[in-house]
Amino acid sequence: MPEMMIPFGSRAAWDAWIGQHRPAMAGLGAAIAAEVGGSGLVEPLTGIRRRPAEISTNLENLGESLSAAEMNARKRALLLTLGVALHGRGGEAAPVVHAPEGGLRTARVLAEIFPAPGPVARQGGGLQAIALPDGAADALVVADALDFVEDRNAAWREMRRVVRPGGVLVASPRFHPGRQGAQPGQAAGWEILDALREAGWSRAAMVLVASSRHGIAASGLPGVFILVAAGERPEGGARHLLGAAEDHPLPGKVCLLVALPRSGTTLLTALFDVHSRFDAVFEPWNARALAGPEDAALETLLDRLGLRRDPGRFLFVKETAADTRYIDHMARLYDSMALPLDRQVLMLCRRPAHTFLSEIDRRNEWWGDNVALDAQQFDLWCAKSRKAVRDMLALLDRAGGLLVCYERLAEDPGAMLRRLAAAIGFEVEPQQLEFERHVDRRKVRGDLNVARNPERISVESIRRRAEQEAQVEEFARRSAHGDWFAAFTALHALGYESGLCPAGAIPEGLMRRLTA
Repeated sequence: MPEMMIPFGSRAAWDAWIGQHRPAMAGLGAAIAAEVGGSGLVEPLTGIRRRPAEISTNLENLGESLSAAEMNARKRALLLTLGVALHGRGGEAAPVVHAPEGGLRTARVLAEIFPAPGPVARQGGGLQAIALPDGAADALVVADALDFVEDRNAAWREMRRVVRPGGVLVASPRFHPGRQGAQPGQAAGWEILDALREAGWSRAAMVLVASSRHGIAASGLPGVFILVAAGERPEGGARHLLGAAEDHPLPGKVCLLVALPRSGTTLLTALFDVHSRFDAVFEPWNARALAGPEDAALETLLDRLGLRRDPGRFLFVKETAADTRYIDHMARLYDSMALPLDRQVLMLCRRPAHTFLSEIDRRNEWWGDNVALDAQQFDLWCAKSRKAVRDMLALLDRAGGLLVCYERLAEDPGAMLRRLAAAIGFEVEPQQLEFERHVDRRKVRGDLNVARNPERISVESIRRRAEQEAQVEEFARRSAHGDWFAAFTALHALGYESGLCPAGAIPEGLMRRLTA
């Protein structure tokens, strides 16, 4: 399901885009609503997950529905766009919120996250005379107030006055790309951008936002339109929203993969390494390509590894909890990225008993550790794995990611690749199913078998490990970690049942048992 945040600076740009993409956009809103109805959504800025039972949907008016906790799709689009516009700015941003509906939760969230030093204007129609000094706002956020302003041109000038150089305006006026209308109470058309420029805003765009992750959709349109403008060259993420992404191009898509060691991440990453459009990165922190949390930024990763800054390229990055800090680093890397970059988080889950058994075997085989297969080693493995699983699930839940089952991949790699392709957004290539003939072994990090002698995907190791499961189950029965191990095994069973399990489909009770 695509995650879209696309700026349009004119009607001509919109007409060219929709003319090319109209067939693909048909039914997008209904598809997003169906996905949200099955797995819930993640609220922008707060990161709070809203479960399906909390969400109210009206297919006739998706922009004003998909409602949860006093926020509909349009308000979440406003918050998401604001977060992207402020992304990457130095220092603390202090948006000033103009909110006639100031008692509603959208305004309360903004006031909590971005406490402004000045007053918050709440009087209706006050956009024509804002009681703030010149340049007081890093970002001016306007929800529904624009729909009721008598003199919009005066409002544009007044808003321009209070936004500092480099600051931005983010607003959600009623807008339709096929209409003209500038009277109060009417939906605006593309003339709104011309009026902004005439009032001193040097850059302005209507940004199309659609997201199954955040529950943003519209009826009859590909998504919700949010207005973004800047008085001069904007800072941070607003550059991308206003058409300056060419200054610092990025990959068109980034997929992050996390898992416990010995879960099959090296094999899965190799399947993407051989794809013509993917640049695969094997364990950047474990390989010492990145140093620590200070390097957890997409642009740092691209620079250190000499990867191309090409919107036509995709990036696949894997890291395991060989050191539990690496999962935190991956979470920071995820947070360093913002739409319009398309992000995805995957967590690969192998049957826990097999993951433990494989780690014991490989430590003895590869590193000569002479580790016994006993209850003590089981308890040590559980103790270090608990934190890693908790942190990975927290990231997966916040990102609205996917739990991927290793066994289902081994049993039918073609089918699983097709499902991943549909979820992430790429075309499967034949060489992926013959990765062992094409993978660059010099790049491989993790599974030494893949690096030294890659073989076709098979279920042989699954069959071999199954013979030792009874011994592990006995360890678990006597262990203080037994309840956690049972919950982790239940998570794997859930993943096996579906192959790909959205984070929102993991039962709350099971999530609590694993993240407590």
